[in-house]
Amino acid sequence: MPHALPRRRPLLLTAIVGAVLVLLVATYAAVTAGSAHAADTLLSQGKPATASSTENATFPASNAVDGNTGTRWSSAFSDPQWLQVDLGTTATISQVVLNWEAAYGRSFQIQVSGTGSTWTNVYSTTTGSGGVQTLTVSGTGRYVRMNGTARGTPYGYSLWEFQVFGTIGGSTCGTADAAQGKTATASSIENATFPASNAVDGNTGTRWSSAFSDPQWLQVDLGGSATVCGVQLSWEAAYASAFQIQVSADGSSWTTIYSATTGTGGVQTLTVNGSGRYVRMYGTARATPYGYSLWSFVVHTTYNNQVHSISEQPYFDMPANTAGRMYFYLGSPNSQYFDFIEFTVGPSVFNGNTTRVDAFGLKLALRLHAHDGYDVQVGEDQQTFAEDRAVTFQKFQNEVPTEFKHLATATAPYRIMAPGSDAAFRAGGQYQSYMSAYASSVGINAATSDIFGCAASLASQPQQCAALNRHTADLPQSQWETVSNFYRAPPANYYAKFWHDHAINRLAYGFPYDDVAGQSSFISHSNPQYLLVAVGW
Repeated sequence: MPHALPRRRPLLLTAIVGAVLVLLVATYAAVTAGSAHAADTLLSQGKPATASSTENATFPASNAVDGNTGTRWSSAFSDPQWLQVDLGTTATISQVVLNWEAAYGRSFQIQVSGTGSTWTNVYSTTTGSGGVQTLTVSGTGRYVRMNGTARGTPYGYSLWEFQVFGTIGGSTCGTADAAQGKTATASSIENATFPASNAVDGNTGTRWSSAFSDPQWLQVDLGGSATVCGVQLSWEAAYASAFQIQVSADGSSWTTIYSATTGTGGVQTLTVNGSGRYVRMYGTARATPYGYSLWSFVVHTTYNNQVHSISEQPYFDMPANTAGRMYFYLGSPNSQYFDFIEFTVGPSVFNGNTTRVDAFGLKLALRLHAHDGYDVQVGEDQQTFAEDRAVTFQKFQNEVPTEFKHLATATAPYRIMAPGSDAAFRAGGQYQSYMSAYASSVGINAATSDIFGCAASLASQPQQCAALNRHTADLPQSQWETVSNFYRAPPANYYAKFWHDHAINRLAYGFPYDDVAGQSSFISHSNPQYLLVAVGW
């Protein structure tokens, strides 16, 4: 089994699902799609950083982006204060990690900007807890800053590290035809042989043709709001010399996102940018005495940062993508109650998983059903779904050793953090040596946090990292992946063990290489029919 990167199992561009049904207690679902491992790319390290102030020359802004958790930025002892990093180019931001020193921000915002002068909030809190805060955000900009408005101590704001994750550039335009098979209507038809539906049937031998007059239009209902990034018009000989491409949320009020007065006919591939449920070609001048006639009307969309309430859109047509995440939020898209699934979508296979690699936020389960009868479920088990959230948090504390109990209280009631993200297991923390002595006993020199995160030297050693987390590295290598040997004694990753103990078929992603020996919640199958996502409180 190949293991290219350590964050989660690499997913391939090989899947499409007709619809996703989201069964939610939460109110919103947000979808992001981009290049593989997009959300895990660290963009800020080593980039220029500036700040509103520094305590003294020992604590410059650059310390927060140098990758060294032993150096820090510290501000003057007053409010407000800020720290910002210049990424050098526009990026799509997916995550920000704040590693606070004891002097933390109680109230702060994470902001993005294209210019460094006008800022947009992508995260805001008035109840900051310090420690290591891993924040899921959604925004685009060249500059990212932490804007502190109220300190948690009498001192200033102090960060060991300010990490920004995301992808360089904007959203990727999808290659799938979002219009194919959808409902199409037109201002007129030449006759019954040339209906509007012919332009979106995927058949280049059939066409729509209008009456022989101006203006005329053809529109398609995508079934839900989407960001439209491309339109392809395949004209018959009767083409438009002047036309607009327009989008609408309701099919009545239209916004023009492309306009031409020198149309050339043939196949026109247009780059556009707009959002709406309805897309139309609005022709204002014919190039021939005949009407307007299209062999095909193709619409391409991007699903980066699309947000829908579940009541508004319980079914979701999944676009093709190289790697994506679907986030689920309780109440609003910036809620601290959130979680996500990961997936890739392509022509014939679905690949996806739930994950506890970073933290637990909401109970999640997936059910993948394929045309050949394949029907598999992964995620938290029914008992976990049935119990109250407070019970799950308490159960975690009851079942894990002392070293792990605080993970259920440090960011409660929002998250149970993974040990690799927790300051107590990192350099200088109370449990910094929890795993390192065991690793050393089997000839592996690695920090506890790197073992839990499969980082540094273990990033390219999936079997060794899995064996350390499961406490099988001291056995003959032939026994490393024997399930009955897992977690038989401390030290081990008891955070991961807990999620395995309370997962369907005991399959879970508790650490980055938990797919070794097929123990993760990763599912993949060809010719899928639908995916159901269950989210519980």
